Amino acid sequence: MTGFNWRRLGGLSVTAALALSVLTTPALAADQPAPSNPAGAFAGLFSPDNPELAAFQDLQGSNERVRVIVLLKDQSRLGSDTGEAQSLATQEDLVAQWSEKYGLQLERQFGYLVNGFAATMPADKMAALEAEAAVASVKRERVYQTTDVAATERAADISRAVAQSALAQNAGTTQALAQGALATQPQENVPLEDASRDMQGAPAALADAGADGTGMVIAIVDTGIDPTHRDMRIDNCDTAKIKNINTAANPAFTCKVPNGYNYADDNFEIVDTTSSMHGMHVAGIAAANGLDEGQTFATTGRVEGMAPNAQLLAMKVFSNDPARSRGAADGDIIAAIEDSVKLGADVINLSLGSDNGFGYSNGAGLAIEEARAKGVLPVISAGNSGLNFSPSGGEDDMFGKWDDGVIGSPSAHDATLSVASIDNNFETRSVARVTVGDKSEDIFYELATGKPDNEPREAVAAGTGKPEEFPENTAGKYALIERGGITFGEKFGNAQKAGAAGVIIYNHEAGGDSMISMGGIDEYTFPGGVMFRSDALRLVKAIEAKTPVTIALTDEARTTPSATAGAPSNFTSWGPTSNLDFKPNISGVGGNVYSTLNSNTYGSMSGTSMAAPNVAGSMASVLQVLGERFPDMSRADRLSLAETLLMNTAEIPRHDGVPYAPRQIGAGLVRVDHALASQVHARVDGANSVALGQVNGPVSFTVTLTNHGDKEAAYAIPRQEVVNETNNANDTTSTFISKETLTADRKVLTVAPGETTQVTFTLTPSKGNHFVEGWAVLEGVQETPDIKVPYLGFAGDWNAEPIFVAPGQTWGEGNTSTSS
Repeated sequence: MTGFNWRRLGGLSVTAALALSVLTTPALAADQPAPSNPAGAFAGLFSPDNPELAAFQDLQGSNERVRVIVLLKDQSRLGSDTGEAQSLATQEDLVAQWSEKYGLQLERQFGYLVNGFAATMPADKMAALEAEAAVASVKRERVYQTTDVAATERAADISRAVAQSALAQNAGTTQALAQGALATQPQENVPLEDASRDMQGAPAALADAGADGTGMVIAIVDTGIDPTHRDMRIDNCDTAKIKNINTAANPAFTCKVPNGYNYADDNFEIVDTTSSMHGMHVAGIAAANGLDEGQTFATTGRVEGMAPNAQLLAMKVFSNDPARSRGAADGDIIAAIEDSVKLGADVINLSLGSDNGFGYSNGAGLAIEEARAKGVLPVISAGNSGLNFSPSGGEDDMFGKWDDGVIGSPSAHDATLSVASIDNNFETRSVARVTVGDKSEDIFYELATGKPDNEPREAVAAGTGKPEEFPENTAGKYALIERGGITFGEKFGNAQKAGAAGVIIYNHEAGGDSMISMGGIDEYTFPGGVMFRSDALRLVKAIEAKTPVTIALTDEARTTPSATAGAPSNFTSWGPTSNLDFKPNISGVGGNVYSTLNSNTYGSMSGTSMAAPNVAGSMASVLQVLGERFPDMSRADRLSLAETLLMNTAEIPRHDGVPYAPRQIGAGLVRVDHALASQVHARVDGANSVALGQVNGPVSFTVTLTNHGDKEAAYAIPRQEVVNETNNANDTTSTFISKETLTADRKVLTVAPGETTQVTFTLTPSKGNHFVEGWAVLEGVQETPDIKVPYLGFAGDWNAEPIFVAPGQTWGEGNTSTSS
């Protein structure tokens, strides 16, 4: 693109930044056995003997060079090309002054949404630089990970037996299933195509309102996009918002993906060449366009996203260098957000983060705030850590603490739409064709490296993959290897040395019957995948009994009903923030999502990384239709209305009639059809949710309803439900309907076109420390959609719960320090 300055780098050496938080570990860089005593993992974290903590403390007073984000005090010239040019010129003058004094080396500049820069400098000079009159802050650069669990790393995975039971009970199943086997043909009554689209109302919104993302742009700030994929297309390029396709920089750019940049490597290579392909999966969920009218996934194998006619910007912030590909630096993310706004994005999807986030205004936070102020919504995944203090990363809290929210950063920021994950109604996975003796069956597998070739090969059992465990006849065969003992990279390397044709990893006993995610294997090109432990053990047992076993890794996929359809994903990070802000905001389908991968391939992944683009695509479609209905509305007002409608009309998931906790699912599952059908939107003091904070008696809030349509809307106010949670140490957190009351000052109301009406709700909590949460519900009369406003508070003393233990004590059930 002529005249567009992508680089803004002071030097071409982009170094890997150091992740500071000792609570956040890189995502599966190596296979590590689960600790036998989970409490010990926490207890040792801040021990003087912890080498990571010691290294971090030593670094603060050392002259070792670190990467920092420097924000300047003057943030008054933001949002214009002229202001950006002035800010960059001022920065260059300041850096010239500070370069020798503080050993400062400029890495990247910002000036459109944020006045600041990324640089390297000695750690022991940070405080002195921060004392300069022009400087607002000098902070160590944060590093974020993607928030997927690759359909495998779920902390409390569904057992294979449960999944098979659900399949066997499906009304359309006529074939008896052998233990561990799948139906070899898709079931005719299972809607294989677009399961998550159906759940989120996309087909209905298209039919009723023409909602398909036409004229909208979604920036994918992630690992990269393959623009050549057959499903990366637009029905009519004349309807696209961005007309200037940057083929001068990269011939692969198209009207679907017209522009992008690789900030991590400072070039225009926007395809993810690692085994991750995370960004490509995210891009497909948001806006894949693989199906023509009348076509289905079952007949074509192709997929459709939530906004199939939206354009995508490939804003790559994860490196293609395997040594640096696991983290995205703050500076690259800030630059990607700035450029997304400048290029015309309507929505920015960030499926990344770090745990235990805070909403304070660091560099990325400021960029997010300014993007939103310009009418561009950052949609960000909430994280995949379940509850804090959960040994499994799920819904169990080993200490029974109330302050167990672990919502991720930057999702915790006020200006974002923070997205939790709901499990898909169906699971789609790759299948391997296995022959044991004279019997054949299909079993699930997931490929991590290489490509399937459909060729049957003999399998050998190779223990945990140590050199001495490979049989002498391994050459040309698939090696079945158990997780544990050594890293995944070492397992793959040893298999390669033994001449194996490929590797199939299965979980160790402590990990359970789940597929696992692997890191450190990007250099390997032979087929390498994972399989359920129960399946692999049956094959190993047969091999040990001298029964021939062959495996063919196919490019076929099978879809089966999910045992947890429509429930919150076990891994989704709970809120609230530490100051009781309402987070997450909303949910999208993120558990078991089938989407695009590089080179016209597809696969399943799970994570809030997958939930976020479902919401981002929904937002793009709603913005499209609102733009058509209200052409004179400002971008900022249109964004605000779209966000409110999506939260007001979200579907509340329930278990045995009881709603799940708003601090787990936000407003509920996004329903784009309901949002576009509603002529009324509801807010409380201008907000889409109610953060009550600490409450110790009756508290009231007033819901203001505004009719932005052309017809009168009527509502009845039913008996309200107040949701409480269990909170027992070493037990799963669940919800129940409380005897507490939420009452309204009216029983019925109508809202005329262009008018506003108010109703006041009063919450009366009981005594004792606990969360009080739920929805203020107004039921639409006749065809009027229901309106729901979520609320969250804490009854009791939020600050009374101890967070430190006395010397010599440890956390754990029965310890008096955990009793409040």
